[in-house]
This record gives sequence, C-alpha cells and structure tokens, in this order.
Amino acid sequence: MTQTFMPRTGAPEWQSGMKSPWDTVGKAFRIHDTFTVKAIVASRSVSAPPGSVSDGTAYLVPAGATADWYGEDGRLAIAVGTDAANGWYFCDIGLAGAELYVEDEAKYIEYFGGAWQFRSDQVQTIGDLSDVDLTGLLDGDVLQYDASQMKFYVARPYSDLTSPIVEISGTSAILDPDQANFYHRFTSEAAKTFTINPDSATPLVNAEWHGRNVGTANLTIVEGSGVTINVPSGGTLVIPQGGTFTLKRITTDLFDLLGQTVAA
Repeated sequence: MTQTFMPRTGAPEWQSGMKSPWDTVGKAFRIHDTFTVKAIVASRSVSAPPGSVSDGTAYLVPAGATADWYGEDGRLAIAVGTDAANGWYFCDIGLAGAELYVEDEAKYIEYFGGAWQFRSDQVQTIGDLSDVDLTGLLDGDVLQYDASQMKFYVARPYSDLTSPIVEISGTSAILDPDQANFYHRFTSEAAKTFTINPDSATPLVNAEWHGRNVGTANLTIVEGSGVTINVPSGGTLVIPQGGTFTLKRITTDLFDLLGQTVAA
C-alpha cells in the first residue's frame, strides 16, 4: 500500500485497510498539534538537532542542516519526546501566506515570494527609513509618496484642523519642507521676507504652504536662485497687511502663488 499525504502540511493520512495506523496517526496529530495556536518555532538558524529540547518543540530547518536534519532543509522539524527521544517529524510549510513566530528573534515571519521574510521586508516601495522623512511626525500622520523626489512625506489635508500654526515673529524666514500644509502667521510690524530656496538647496515635495501677513509692513516672497513663482493676475510677490496666501509647488522650482497681493 502506497502511503499518501495531506496536500498542505505533508502529514500522513490514515488509509483504509492500513494494518498498523498508529505511527501514521500519531505523526499526523503531532504535526497538527503544532498549528493549534499561532505556529511557533524555537529558531530558524539552528542547523543541527539540539541535544536538549522539550517534547513538541519545533524548528525551521535552515540550509545545510546536519545529522537527523540532513536533507530536510526548509521543512519544519518537530521533536517527538523529551530531547527528541523518539526522533523528529518533518513537514513542509513553505506555502504563500504561511506564518511563523520565531522565538529567538522575537519576530513573525511569513512565506512570501518563495522565501521566509519578516513582515516589514515585504514592503516593496520603501527601501529603508532613509526614504522616509520622519521629522516632526505626529500621532496619526499619513505618509504620501512624491515621485519627483522619490520620497515619502507627511500629507496633511485642508480638513485637518489640527495642522500646526507657525508663528513667525522675525523679519525673515525660509520655506521649510517639513511644514508642508502648515499655516504661517508673520507677526512682525517691520518689513518681512519669505524666501523660497531652489530644490538644490532645500529639496521640497509637491505640497502647499499657507500664510497671513499679520504685521503692519508688507511681506515679500523671495524667489531663490532658479525658482519661479507665478503670481496672481495683476498681482505681485508682495503680501499686504491682512493678506492671506497659498504657495503651491507645481514641480521642481516652480510654484503658483494664490491669494491677496499688492497690485503690480
């Protein structure tokens, strides 16, 4: 009689007419007992059967395993009896979506793309945290990808009433990429400038910066080297007292200015 196995775990099946089903049934139960809770393995880096092991402890066998694990690379090894006194059961679990908790790493791994990976390794868009600007992140912030800069930045919509208000009391300020969609209040009573540096000096994302000139004297928005700001029809880059504005980045070093400006 040819032994048959279950399609997912490789556990042996009890077949009709089998004279001695006990080993087969015991092995099947052992394998399924491993999965009665979230599947846990002690390690995936131990390449030889440990001499001291609790009954039922499981290991994910790495490449190049030796001794009783020889030739079982990539399979789950389950100890039968204390110190594996009755040997090891092996089963195949390399199926898409299969998940294991690795105790000696304190992390979950998932079978994805033909290999076991940490869950975070499955993110294909972000190479590492250097691709993400983490400056000033707030609880609940959402990251948005800007293809022109190949970066992620915080996306705060107009409807986000909790977006920070930036009070600028000095007479000069530079547009800050970390303050995208913030509301700027220029409070100095003296003449003021708000400089927009080129991307070569201050890399920006496609976002908006909002503001109001609270002080008496005018606020002038200054184009940095190579920067072009399209002013409103008949307007200028000068914001009068009480004037509100929005500076919208269109692409690299190109902006639209919307709002109340001094007439040309």
